[in-house]
Amino acid sequence: MSALEVSSPVLSREHFKERDGDVLIVDLGMPRAVASDVNELATVRRIDISDLRGRVEQALGDRREATDAAQAIVDEDVERFLNEQRARGAAVIVRELREHFDDVVTTEVARRAHDLDELTDEQRESVVSLIRSVVAKIAHRPTVALKEAAGTDQGTRLSEATRNLFDL
Repeated sequence: MSALEVSSPVLSREHFKERDGDVLIVDLGMPRAVASDVNELATVRRIDISDLRGRVEQALGDRREATDAAQAIVDEDVERFLNEQRARGAAVIVRELREHFDDVVTTEVARRAHDLDELTDEQRESVVSLIRSVVAKIAHRPTVALKEAAGTDQGTRLSEATRNLFDL
């Protein structure tokens, strides 16, 4: 290892030419204390500040990539958690709205039962099923909007409007 402050290299190819076995030289001098021509020798491996800088930059780049990947996972999990929280926040108003719609269907079917007297039980069940299906389709979009906006100012306004509109 060399960490000398010199004006020109003090070790050259000639210093390592006759050595037996592999040699690793770490040259931390600025300017370099070991001549670059030693790299031409098969048994010598020279590492200098530029090599170290490249390795450090590579390691930092790898860490940035790993950090970015980890951040993406955390962001995804946070978003999923917030969506679930919002959906839970809307559960009460959504349940109340659906119960209200079910009550309306039940009340109207009971009120108009005499109009269905001539139908068989099977036909009556088909009519009631059709009514419930239509009401469910009508309720779908408001239900989705309440869930999506839950936990936000818009969600609060939608919940209040829903309570007022449907007297919940």
